[in-house]
Amino acid sequence: MAILLCSAVSAQRNSVKRLIREGVSAEGVHSVNLKSNGLPIELSGEKVRVDGVELFFFDDESPKPSKERFLQAVGKLDDPDFETWFDTGKDGMRIWVLKKKGRRKTDEIVAIVTGDKPGIIRFKGSLSRDLIQKIVPAIQ
Repeated sequence: MAILLCSAVSAQRNSVKRLIREGVSAEGVHSVNLKSNGLPIELSGEKVRVDGVELFFFDDESPKPSKERFLQAVGKLDDPDFETWFDTGKDGMRIWVLKKKGRRKTDEIVAIVTGDKPGIIRFKGSLSRDLIQKIVPAIQ
């Protein structure tokens, strides 16, 4: 009985991984996936190495039902492995920045954007808390 209950609860959750997997495959979505082993990039004047950057978004030409399914899935997001770092909104657009829980160095950051052109940006790598605190004001 406990196993059935756990699997029912887990089936109702919408994880970040699932949200990205379903979003990337949605009709009318544009996506870019850069994977590397320590790609050097500059963020807020500091050079860091990231293992991957993934981006997908819907635009004005994307089918409305695809956007609506994505936005509904965002509304049901419940991933115990991530915590909301901050969220902000302006002119009908909202941005949530989530980070993987539990470590001094963050190995995954996910920015979820809603509004007319919703999408997700995900960074994987070893990003220090100090660096992320420099990036956050630029996103807001």
